[in-house]
Amino acid sequence: RLLNLQRFSEELKALDDFNKVADRMVREVRESLGHSHECALYRVDEVKEELYFVASSGYHDASFILPKGSVYEQWAMKKSQGLVVEDTRNDYRFHADLRFGPEVRRSICVSPLLSENRVLGVIRLSAASPHVFHADDLRLLDILTGIGAVNLRNILLYQTMQELAIRDSLTKLYVNRYFMEQTASEIQKSDFNKSP
Repeated sequence: RLLNLQRFSEELKALDDFNKVADRMVREVRESLGHSHECALYRVDEVKEELYFVASSGYHDASFILPKGSVYEQWAMKKSQGLVVEDTRNDYRFHADLRFGPEVRRSICVSPLLSENRVLGVIRLSAASPHVFHADDLRLLDILTGIGAVNLRNILLYQTMQELAIRDSLTKLYVNRYFMEQTASEIQKSDFNKSP
């Protein structure tokens, strides 16, 4: 298991796109917790402070994927901690109307993607039958999300640095150096194509 975690960590380091890392994470989570039926990853929109769907694996019906997450993902995001629900029909911590809807599964395991005490996103495992997930599954999911969160945070920091290199942080306008480089490039294209 340790070798698999090390391999997973190395694979994530090689990826440089948030969506690619998210896709790889949901596949690895499903492989590591083989009894899980479905896995979805949601990212936190820091401005609106809400979740939005990024990647999934194992869903046979797209209607089970909620664009902004369910009450379980919201809870994990707000509390910054993992959650195991062995049977949604017998768990009264959450609103009763949600326990019998078509999008709700009987067994849920949710873990936030935490980096530097910030929630970057939430990953959710769900199964149609009850009593599929237990505390050991949550511990393994926490380890996998911890590895993934570090990589996702690095990608976000790199994107921020790239943006700051070409745009002024106050006005959001392009900096002079970038503007001149783009202007020179456009002039070359114009000369090559013989267009104004």
